[in-house]
Amino acid sequence: FGTFAPGVGSSIGDQLLPGSPSKSSTLVIAAPSVSTTAATAASTSNGNNSKAPGFSMPIKIDPEKEKSLSILRKKIHSSEFEREQLETEYLSLRAHYVHESQLVRKTRGYEMGRWKFLKELMERRGRVLGLMRCKVAMARDVERL
Repeated sequence: FGTFAPGVGSSIGDQLLPGSPSKSSTLVIAAPSVSTTAATAASTSNGNNSKAPGFSMPIKIDPEKEKSLSILRKKIHSSEFEREQLETEYLSLRAHYVHESQLVRKTRGYEMGRWKFLKELMERRGRVLGLMRCKVAMARDVERL
């Protein structure tokens, strides 16, 4: 009823725990001197006449596998945490890059506008200087006549 007695033709080490994943091959490891009658006597001594399972505490199944699974869970957790940090850093850096690119584009447009203005200004000054030289030359020619 609540004991984990081996089936016909099998030993106690060959049995899987009820509720354990059937995909994994975790074996119940128990000492051969464990008495199932002592476990049932302890479960009925609480004054309840209900039929409770012989084991009320969870049993460690294959401690080596549990240890490796625990290590794997910790690695998964730390990797997930690191991934979240890297993703946050990436998004921050990408936002900064986009912002700086927009600033560069605006600054370049502004600077190109200034260069065009200065170029046009220098061309006009050159034209004005040429016209002033022409005016001075005409005035000298008129004075000589």
